[in-house]
Amino acid sequence: MSKHTYVSLSDEAMFKLAESFKVSIDASLNDAESSKISESQKQYTSGITQWSNVANAFIPTGDTIKEIPSGVYTIGYIGDRLALKKRELVAEKLLKLPYEVFNEVIKDIEDFKKAEERYTQFGVTYRRGILLFGHPGGGKSCLIELLCLDFIKNGAIIVYLTEPDAIYSYEPMMTMIRDIEPNRQIIVVMEDLNNFTNYSNSVMSKLLNILDGYMKINNIVYLATTNYLDQLPPALINRPSRFNRKFEIGFPDEKVRKFYFESKLKPVGVPASDIERMVEITKGFTFDLMKELIISIYVLQMPEKEVLEILTNQFGNWKNNKFIS
Repeated sequence: MSKHTYVSLSDEAMFKLAESFKVSIDASLNDAESSKISESQKQYTSGITQWSNVANAFIPTGDTIKEIPSGVYTIGYIGDRLALKKRELVAEKLLKLPYEVFNEVIKDIEDFKKAEERYTQFGVTYRRGILLFGHPGGGKSCLIELLCLDFIKNGAIIVYLTEPDAIYSYEPMMTMIRDIEPNRQIIVVMEDLNNFTNYSNSVMSKLLNILDGYMKINNIVYLATTNYLDQLPPALINRPSRFNRKFEIGFPDEKVRKFYFESKLKPVGVPASDIERMVEITKGFTFDLMKELIISIYVLQMPEKEVLEILTNQFGNWKNNKFIS
């Protein structure tokens, strides 16, 4: 293996690079005192501001709005009442990678958006199901989040089903959303689909019914991911009425790797020769591995050979690859 010495980054550049991955490299920097809230500052408030009239029964409630703000939500409970809970999406950390498969997925969804009248004309429920599959750390979640950002800009509600049990709350929540906002676009995200299919027969049955569109919910897109397509039940993946399209998110090619490393390393002053070296040695890497390579070499200042040996020994079996050249 050829020996290569990387440029040393200043402390400021290392912090900037670490922040791009949301990495804390010195826990002592957190000012614990600033996070403490005096008990005397805590004031109880019920949040109740008005009455809700439900079949001539008056229920104390908080402020009301006619439309929920566009954004990302999970289904949960406030006390014993079903609710959509806001979930943050860290948009500034996402990269629009020059991945051909990304463009294929985006085009499929764009075509779907333009076809609402034709769905109505042919008497077909206006829904779409897309399944992304590939190795862990390959960029599936990144693509999902980029798609969500685009949907949010167009006023959609994004609902993440984060746990298999959430499937039981799906039907009543979707019913309430459609009662309040009958035409609002809804995006349902289910990452790591195997967690749902392996959970119980009851969850599996409800999942199939939801994807079959038995509730006849229009203007809805289902986005799901899996690391193990071959382990999903054929009843789920071999019916286009459930997932209309399946897209494989493979290993990043040279063009994508170069874009990724330039996006991360150029802003902190890493020279082009180092970036080219990174592109060269990372054939067969996932994004998770590339991220760890950057952190180990530039943030933690570890030798390249040592880092590659560690990654090969611990993660090289993902594709029966040997990463050391």
